[in-house]
Amino acid sequence: MKAVQTAGVIPEEKRKRMVQADPDHLDQCSTEEIRKILKKEQRRLRLQKFYRNKLAVLGFTILMIVVLGAVFAPLLTKYGPYDMEVVNRLKGPSAEHIFGTDTFGRDLLTRILYGARISLVIGLATSVLALVVGMVCGLYASYYKPLDNVLMRICDGLSAVPASLLAIAFMAVLGASVKNVVISMAVVYTPSIARVARGSALSVKEQTYIEAMRALGARPSNIIWRHIAPNVICPVIVQASYIFANAIITEAALSFLGVGVPVPTPSWGNILYEGQSVIYKGWWMILFPAISTAFSVLGMNLFGDGLRDVLDPQTN
Repeated sequence: MKAVQTAGVIPEEKRKRMVQADPDHLDQCSTEEIRKILKKEQRRLRLQKFYRNKLAVLGFTILMIVVLGAVFAPLLTKYGPYDMEVVNRLKGPSAEHIFGTDTFGRDLLTRILYGARISLVIGLATSVLALVVGMVCGLYASYYKPLDNVLMRICDGLSAVPASLLAIAFMAVLGASVKNVVISMAVVYTPSIARVARGSALSVKEQTYIEAMRALGARPSNIIWRHIAPNVICPVIVQASYIFANAIITEAALSFLGVGVPVPTPSWGNILYEGQSVIYKGWWMILFPAISTAFSVLGMNLFGDGLRDVLDPQTN
């Protein structure tokens, strides 16, 4: 037997339809339901704002093309990144080798696609590692004044040296490998994340509800990670997106100078390094890797600008 509805009680599905049709019916919902509705509406507005930004959509499209090319590289080309055909060395672009071949007869398109994997992995790992370490340093520096003086002076010292030179110095000490490239660039770019996190956390720290939490005896770690960090994460993520793009350029520069990803690992910087000696005979070895690098960095920067517009509370 069907249950009889109590007078004055609105069924769940009907109440949801009423709220979707007319926001004035929010008074019929509980506090938890209102919170869920507002969060859903906020996500919808942010996505709508992102899609209205044509340059951000273009950047996201470029980034997806690079990611898909790197992931499905084995399906897009019949050659391997290390397959050599010495008789076909330095062959120009053709139907068989769309981007031509390099000095060892390896298919250049294949090496560029597999090199995108290296660049994306290094860029992602660098930005994530710099985000985590920089976030921790920035949050604790904003909350503890003595620690602030120490950490920020270290960041000042690291920021005083150009990023490329500092990365080269670390690579000279650590040695050439993908892991060491990530470590050296994470150290180089962590100060920028720490500064952004510290600046945002200082403004949040002065809010009334943070003072109330301290007055109630809340633990500092609880205040930092549950009440300050969520309000700092958005500008930090935007900064990390720019670090992603900068890491791709820095990795290519390090590999081009011979202190980055070791040869014969396919890397855009390694391809440029090999092409510099045959630039007049094999111009395609310089042109196509350079276009790939610029294409990826452009897409990431445009996507980062879109994230900034969507996540920054001041622009909202």
